[in-house]
Amino acid sequence: MIRKRDHTIAVDGSVVFVRLSFRVHSFIQWLHSERAAGFLWELTRARLRVYVRYRYVSDGDDARIQRCCNLNIADRLVALLAHDSSAVVTPALRVVGNMISGNDQQTQYMLNAGAMPAIFALLNHVKVNIKKEACWALSNIAAGTAQQATALVNYRTPAGRPGIYDVIRLAFEAHHDVRKEALWTLANVCTGGNVGNIRVLVEAQPVGVVEVLCGALKGDDSRIQMVGLEGLEAVIFRYQPRIGKPTVRVLMERCGGVELVEQLESGLNDEVSVAAGNVLARLGVGSDSDSDDDDDDDGEGQQQ
Repeated sequence: MIRKRDHTIAVDGSVVFVRLSFRVHSFIQWLHSERAAGFLWELTRARLRVYVRYRYVSDGDDARIQRCCNLNIADRLVALLAHDSSAVVTPALRVVGNMISGNDQQTQYMLNAGAMPAIFALLNHVKVNIKKEACWALSNIAAGTAQQATALVNYRTPAGRPGIYDVIRLAFEAHHDVRKEALWTLANVCTGGNVGNIRVLVEAQPVGVVEVLCGALKGDDSRIQMVGLEGLEAVIFRYQPRIGKPTVRVLMERCGGVELVEQLESGLNDEVSVAAGNVLARLGVGSDSDSDDDDDDDGEGQQQ
């Protein structure tokens, strides 16, 4: 389930198309100059549309990303994430995200440069695409080492609020494209994080990760359904509720999640059906013990 994901470039704008192709050396010089942000700002004022190709910079395999790390651009890139103009933030965020999507050491290099607070700050940006890109970057942090996933879950905003709560909120109610990337972040934590990480997600308020993962089962996007199902299976297997806290099964029943999983098990998509069956097996739904429960007035035998 845990995987780091790269993708192609897309930068929004209007009116005029300008293509900028930077080779590594010239791009690095440009980033370190004081004209970098100002140049993109002038493009915004001129209502130019920019499509920036980073093929020569950060988009590619780990070897290409490492060459960027060796050129010490992380601090400058992270600083650009706080720029007032989305025309500056968008390409900077893409390069930061590409570098985070490398191996675990490259991810840590970006985290050491302060990427995580800067990315979390963008979850409340007015631009949908920037929120989507920020969630994509966070999903790749969650797919890193256990320590990196824990650092993501434990991060608190300057106001003291757990940053992961914003990811949960976006996965529950944001624009479809943002929701998908936020969902990947949560699912990667569920499948690769430790017990404490999962507890934070399940017990989050006002909405926990179980309700969010169940919500991913709705609609007809089989890939997202698979992310939701694999996340649920991991949570069921690894969540250890504190005394007085409801079990995963109870949480799923409250939001209609068990019924949704049962529907997917009987659906036409074989991969989704198998994954749904695995979730039901973890819950004990449809097993012999479930039949015995029907004869027990007190409901003993259900998952505790």
